[in-house]
Amino acid sequence: MASKRSRVLWVIVLLVAIGLVIGGAMTGLTVSASVGGRTITAESANILSLAKVEVRADGAVVHLGDLEVTVTNDLVTLPDGAGVAIPAGCTLVALRESGGSVRVMLDGAAAN
Repeated sequence: MASKRSRVLWVIVLLVAIGLVIGGAMTGLTVSASVGGRTITAESANILSLAKVEVRADGAVVHLGDLEVTVTNDLVTLPDGAGVAIPAGCTLVALRESGGSVRVMLDGAAAN
């Protein structure tokens, strides 16, 4: 009996693990903060990828997986050093980790 229960337990554990991996590919972790009156949202590639934001005096540092993005009042600095200017009237900066890079949306419009 113990071996049958053991096999059933392993099957359940395996199914849960597969579900987490498949589910992780569909949605990521989301964090948000406010910098200079703007809302910053960031989403990781999947649930197994880190999503963290650190608000500082001069802006915010967003960690998505192994990638780091800096957001100040007027600029988003991407992991490769490229910068995306934030227009004065922008109220929402959205970041999304995808395929080893970060996509930037400013008020719903693609910026990179």
